[in-house]
Amino acid sequence: MEYWYGEGEHVNGSMTHISGDLWEEIIRVENTTEILYYVIHSVDSSGNWVCSSPRTITVHDNDPPLITIIKRIPSVVRGGDEISLKVEAQDNVCVKRVWVEYWYDDGPHKNTTLEESGSYYSTKIRTPKGDGKHLHIIIYAEDTGGNVVSSSEYDLEVRGSILVYIGIAGLLIVSLLLVFILFRKVMIKRKSHEEE
Repeated sequence: MEYWYGEGEHVNGSMTHISGDLWEEIIRVENTTEILYYVIHSVDSSGNWVCSSPRTITVHDNDPPLITIIKRIPSVVRGGDEISLKVEAQDNVCVKRVWVEYWYDDGPHKNTTLEESGSYYSTKIRTPKGDGKHLHIIIYAEDTGGNVVSSSEYDLEVRGSILVYIGIAGLLIVSLLLVFILFRKVMIKRKSHEEE
């Protein structure tokens, strides 16, 4: 048997005799959607050759791509921080694109294409400033056959910026120091009045 894809290289293989006049050749379909052509050649014990006319099989890509989250997506983030997304997307033929859909609370949905680096795709999303918001993320991959797959939805709680907490902690420390200093002054004055 001789077979090839599109204008590609021809491959020759020997068919396996099953029984009687039944012969078989299993062709593992390559990761392509090019047309598969094949011709069956046979020879008898006297050396007489015959071959079929070329036949075709249209190859369809009906397998969706596969997404694997490489960098863990946190469940809690700080307002104003960047979240790094990194996924691996694979397909039996070819990944066409990978993108993320994200939105805050009930706000408008945005889409950002992830940048490709081999089989890895990545991007960054800046979280909104503020506290008590929720960032929702869904990652999608599409192959050249139009098959689309999506990740589950990730719900990230957005908490106030760490700078806000540092500022509040700083104010509390300064306030406690002032109270301590005032208390100490009052105690010193009280002690000096008692000694008089």
